[in-house]
Order: sequence, then structure tokens, then C-alpha cells
Amino acid sequence: MTSKLKILIGINIALAIGVVLSFQTSESSSTLDMNTRVFSLNDTTLTITKIQLGEDILETKGPEQWMLNSTYPVNAQRIESLVQLFQKIEVKRPVGDSFKAEVEKELARNPIDIHVFSGPTEALNYKIAKQGNETYASLPDGQLFSIYVPGTYLDLYTILDIDEQDWRDKRVLLTSWRTLKRMEVKYPGDTENSFTVEFDSVFYKVPGIQQLDSAKLYAYIQQFQTFRVEEFVQRSSLRDSLRRQQAMCIITLNDLYREQDNELLLYPGKDVFYGISQKTNEAVTLNRNMLRNFLVSRKEFIKQ
Repeated sequence: MTSKLKILIGINIALAIGVVLSFQTSESSSTLDMNTRVFSLNDTTLTITKIQLGEDILETKGPEQWMLNSTYPVNAQRIESLVQLFQKIEVKRPVGDSFKAEVEKELARNPIDIHVFSGPTEALNYKIAKQGNETYASLPDGQLFSIYVPGTYLDLYTILDIDEQDWRDKRVLLTSWRTLKRMEVKYPGDTENSFTVEFDSVFYKVPGIQQLDSAKLYAYIQQFQTFRVEEFVQRSSLRDSLRRQQAMCIITLNDLYREQDNELLLYPGKDVFYGISQKTNEAVTLNRNMLRNFLVSRKEFIKQ
């Protein structure tokens, strides 16, 4: 065998080995890519109906209607953002053997169990914990991974650790000119400026006003789509203290959607306004500047 032939055979053998290694690397990479999505919702066509994060349950009750623990309405936009988050979660890396004990300890001490359902079908099932600045996840079979959302610095554990204040729908007075049946804005100490808005089969009227500024009344009603409280106050002592005082204003709302009916009692404070939402019997805080657009006089609707 000549030296040239030996060289050609050697080159062919090297090329053959290279092809095999390339195929194996490609196959391994493909498997890794598939595993990086094991903690995410890969089927974006799924209709999510229930999300359990630890002891808290977010569950749909109708189109864009979600409840937290079957008690409080949830901001539908937060649910949409949460589902999008689950669609983007990826594996950053498996947990090394030297670090497994620490992660397992944290998962046992302070875990968040995650279950996501589409109807009766469970789409996701794993638990997470936080160690340092990273979020770690454990599959039911015990595999451990560091997870993240590519391109962001989101702390997944903090986001998925539900804060009731952040998730609740803070629209305690919600209506529109298409659904309002009746509204009363009552100032107990100033009856002259109190007023009622009623639907009279064609448009709305304000009893006592002959020449009604329909444009102003329309704009006033529409802004109740953005009426929000700042927060729900958990201290019952504040609520009880407020009830012993006379409210500065009482807004009573009756809507075509009965679940939106409510009455809000308002009390001026030093830096904020306080209120009592009668539907849930809770004290709330409100932004002073926001309220200026709602606490108006009956004279505002007289056509000039």
C-alpha cells in the first residue's frame, strides 16, 4: 500500500468519524432543546381554566372572569400575563450533584407547587423554590433544574408567590353607559349637590335637571370603567372606626350585570381617601386626585 493511499484512507476514516460525531451532537442538542421547554406551556392553543400556585387557586368563572380562592375577583390582565409567562419559561441548566442537597432542602422548606389545567387536563405539574437570585424547579420524578425566562431578569419565584393585593381586581365601582341602570351620588352633609342618574328607556336622566348636558353625563358614566381603589386594607379596626363616622359621600351603583352592583362609602383622610366597599365589607384606600373626577355636583350636568 503506497503512502498516498494510506493518507486517503486515513482522511476518509477521519471524515466518517466526523459525520458520526456530528450526528450524535445534533441528536443530543435536539434532545436538550426539547427538555428546555419542559416547564412551559408549549401548546399555545390551550384554553387555561385553572392555575394553582401553592395554596392559592385562580379559576375561571366565565369569559375574562377569574376568581382567587373562589372569593375575590381577579384582574383578568394579570391572568393573561401569567399564561404568557408560563409559555416562555425555559431550563437554564440542570442542578449539579454538588448543589442538589441545598436545592432539595429549599424545595422541602418553602416550595410553591404549580398546577396548570386546561379543563380536566393537567398541562403543567412541578414545584419551585428560590435559592439566592435563582429559581429552581423540580419535576415529579425528582429532576432538578434552574429555570428562567430568556431575555429578562424576572424573579420567577417572586412573581408566582401570590400577593393577594396584586392579583385582586380593584375596580369596586364598574359600569358603562351601555350597562348602567341607576347610580346615586349622595353627600349626606350637602344634599343640594347630591344627584341620581337613571336610565329612561332612551338615554339617561338626572332628576331635577331639565336641560341636561348629555355629553358631560356620558363622559362621567364612562369613566367608571377605570374607577379603582389603591388597596384593600386588611385591618378590620379601620373599617369599624370608619363606620362610626358619617361618610362624606356614598356612591350606590346598580348595573345590568348584578355582580357589579356595589355601594362605596367615602371618608376623607389626611393623605388619602378611605372607603368601605359594602359588597365585601372591606376598608379600602383611594387616590385623592382620581376621586376629583367622580365627586362632582349635580350642577355639572346642567347644559349651559
